[in-house]
Formats: sequence, C-alpha cells, structure tokens
Amino acid sequence: MILCVPTTAPGLADANPRFNHHVAAYTSGPKIDANAVHSYGANTAGLGFSGGLSGMPIWPNCPT
Repeated sequence: MILCVPTTAPGLADANPRFNHHVAAYTSGPKIDANAVHSYGANTAGLGFSGGLSGMPIWPNCPT
C-alpha cells in the first residue's frame, strides 16, 4: 500500500527534513505484525521500484 502525504503534513521543511516511521498490522484485536523503525529524509533519495528501467515503475491495480 502506498499512502501519499504532502511533505508539509508531517512538518517537513528545509530545516527539518527527516522523520522516523514504522508499519504495524492489526486485526480487530491485538497487533499481529510490525516492522523496524525506519527514517525518511525529504532531502535524500527514497525508494526506487524501477530496477533501473525507465517508464512507470508501479502499475495500479485497477479494473479493466
């Protein structure tokens, strides 16, 4: 799942370009899984899904 958020939403600015995050999965009850804490920097390169290929790296799952 990709959630798009404007860089201003978590308070990112030139003076404060980083934040830490993690993902947790829940059922209707307790937490069932979580990953380690990661750090994101708006002023550094992020994730790449193209594998070095040009063009659209992600194809949305849409009805045809």
